[in-house]
Amino acid sequence: SAPMQDADFIPANKLEEALVQFLDGKIPQAEFLGTLANGQLYILMDKALPEGSQWDPGINLCVVSNEAGVALVAAFTSPGRADALQAEATEFAHGLLVSTGWLLQGLGPDVGVAVNPGYGASVELSPKVTGQLRDAFAKEMTELAGGQG
Repeated sequence: SAPMQDADFIPANKLEEALVQFLDGKIPQAEFLGTLANGQLYILMDKALPEGSQWDPGINLCVVSNEAGVALVAAFTSPGRADALQAEATEFAHGLLVSTGWLLQGLGPDVGVAVNPGYGASVELSPKVTGQLRDAFAKEMTELAGGQG
């Protein structure tokens, strides 16, 4: 399906503003990734996760493949952005807003992230990039915890 036109992509939050600026070449990738890593993403799941409960390993996330066949978890910069994909991938009827750091911790080494798949205002994070972000995030968390470990 053709990418949606972005005439109507009005940034709804800081992350979307950073995404649009990055795609327009106004901020460097590192700055965008920093905003992303400290932000929240909306992911689609095939089962509901009751609020406050532990993650259920039986839940499957909505994964899309890029042209190279790399698995990318579909993640959106705000919940409303997921509507079009949910209409197609009807089995992923449940969504959850999660911190990007939490999502990164749960991804396997061969999985990337597709931010806003289907939109012109989208970006693909390769497994390599998500791995680097995950490492950076873990390091940051360790430092925040007073360098223990």
